[in-house]
Amino acid sequence: MFWDTVEISVTAGNGGNGLVSFRRERGESRGGPNGGDGGNGGSVVVVAGTGETTLGAFARQKEFAATSGQPGGKSKKHGQTADDLRLTVPVGTIIYTRESARGADRALADLSEPGQEAVVAKGGHGGFGNAHFTSSVRRTPRHAELGEPGETADLRLELKLVADLGLVGVPSVGKSTLLARVTAAKPKIADYPFTTTVPGLGIARVDGTNYTIADIPGLIEGAHAGKGLGDAFLRHVERTKATIHLLDLTAADAVEDYRKIRKELGAFNPALLEKPEVIALNKVDTIPESERKAAIRELEQRLGQTALPMSAVTGEGVSEVLRAAATLAKAAKPPVVANAMPTFTLKDLAPRSVGVAKVGDRFQVTSPRLERLAAQTDFANFQAAERFWWIASRMGLEKRLEKLGAAAGATVEVAGKRVAWPGR
Repeated sequence: MFWDTVEISVTAGNGGNGLVSFRRERGESRGGPNGGDGGNGGSVVVVAGTGETTLGAFARQKEFAATSGQPGGKSKKHGQTADDLRLTVPVGTIIYTRESARGADRALADLSEPGQEAVVAKGGHGGFGNAHFTSSVRRTPRHAELGEPGETADLRLELKLVADLGLVGVPSVGKSTLLARVTAAKPKIADYPFTTTVPGLGIARVDGTNYTIADIPGLIEGAHAGKGLGDAFLRHVERTKATIHLLDLTAADAVEDYRKIRKELGAFNPALLEKPEVIALNKVDTIPESERKAAIRELEQRLGQTALPMSAVTGEGVSEVLRAAATLAKAAKPPVVANAMPTFTLKDLAPRSVGVAKVGDRFQVTSPRLERLAAQTDFANFQAAERFWWIASRMGLEKRLEKLGAAAGATVEVAGKRVAWPGR
């Protein structure tokens, strides 16, 4: 089975907790704070590699998690930062968030070049140790931050192969044979339809320039609606600069085959009909030379355009077809890619505003900045809680709570934590 769309869930690593610690040295009865900061959690990074042509590696494993950072140590030792989790996908993979509540997925990144990468879940920052909070008025802070939780995301990966030239045509027209002749690819070749069930990729050298060629598995009438091999492969034609439309010169009606495929391309995406193409008449080696010219002339008249004769088996005319297609690809506009958004993080998307709503007997706070701070706060520690409420007060939370009728001791929920508001 060819995997060109999969859904996965990713979780970045949590940041390590900061440490509360004090020096205990001989001759120094009141050693200062020396708790170190926690290490950052690992991020989840999706990388475009050249070794894969399908998303089959994600067929079974659907959940991926990076490791968390290590907690801080004594003597201001910083906790170890975790390594990023790197997921390799084929070039041409588009990353979407699964946002069913909004009714449509959102494109995050289009990895259309080898080596491109996108951070799809950012690792949490390590919490500060108590040494970080030392000041002229607070000489012995007895609190530290918890590590920030790593981001999570539900993603949909969709592959659209990126190639200079795409080979299209009905099943058994000779696309795989042509790919094998002009590139080092080794596609499966047999004398029955639908031999190719996975798009093949190869590189052909034309007049000193390399061109990537994609063999699009055989299309039939109704493919855009899922018939035959379905529309799974039509999307790959979108990312090619030009196409080589192969026709079987010995078919019962090669012109009708051409029209059917063109109809399927247009039904899937009308823009595909505007893509430059070369029409190649394959299998001329099977027709006696005395009959070739007449057969080619008749097909061209019915098509209303020029077609180039060739034989993928013997190589006759192949160079001319490739050279014509390469000329079109060189002049073509680059394929349209999704709007790239290579990273998304809580901090990047977070407004600084604070929202408060009364929900039953509690007050729900929505503020990315305060949610992050609350996630890193140990409310059981008086000094840590005091710091949170001090920052929240400066951001206007107390005024909003009072406006909604909250009194000291009211339950406030933020970042999934329910805590008592100490009041002014």
